[in-house]
Amino acid sequence: MGNKEKLQKFWARYLELSDELGEAKDWNSLSPQAKRLVLGLVGYVVFEKAFTWHHVYHTPEKRLRGNRKVWFVVTWLADVVGPLAFFLFGRKPKEKKRKPKN
Repeated sequence: MGNKEKLQKFWARYLELSDELGEAKDWNSLSPQAKRLVLGLVGYVVFEKAFTWHHVYHTPEKRLRGNRKVWFVVTWLADVVGPLAFFLFGRKPKEKKRKPKN
């Protein structure tokens, strides 16, 4: 099976699971694969938020662009885009240590 066929098979299964999630009335009506997908996505979001909040909290004030409290709110409200925005735009680059001239 080539890469194209694997990708098509994966995409077809993803679409089946997303349809199942849209039509499900409760947790017990989901298949084991759909439950794993939901738990995996929830786990990812929890990990992503914890990782980002750790960095927001521990980044020195002089390296932050903007207010620390604002970054907490942005990363809380915007699940994927908020943490991405913080790591791309919320921190100033580290200052390079200069070697002393001899």
